[in-house]
Amino acid sequence: MSPRIYNTYAKFYHLFEGFFRRRLSRAIEALPIRPDDELLDVGVGTGFSLAHYPPHLRVTGIDLSEGMLRQAESKLPQLRPASPRSLTRLLKADAQHLPFPDRSFDLIFLSHLVSTVPDPTKCLSEALRVARDHAHIMLVNHFR
Repeated sequence: MSPRIYNTYAKFYHLFEGFFRRRLSRAIEALPIRPDDELLDVGVGTGFSLAHYPPHLRVTGIDLSEGMLRQAESKLPQLRPASPRSLTRLLKADAQHLPFPDRSFDLIFLSHLVSTVPDPTKCLSEALRVARDHAHIMLVNHFR
């Protein structure tokens, strides 16, 4: 889908968060998060997942939609209240062309994204490229 559509959705996307809450929290709880890990949240959207990460975790959230990122940025103090601001960064980026060097992250979280990108294979290849050795990749989608 076009980022412009998600810019429009961003204004009322919070209405859908209740549908994803249980699925996201269970997926994040299943991640083997260690104290010094760095996580990449691909398709962070309005930032709903950020509230479920432990405060010590360094999180980079990316999304192609500026509208979604604005929503996430505005809610960041409520989403990660116990986390120092320096541990969370939000960037506009394309999941199919990640702007990070190889082996940059210990954990990669792709939530409700793979069925929306034009080339899911490229998206997953990029996730594998930026994953460190022995990294964990969590894939959550709209469909079971």
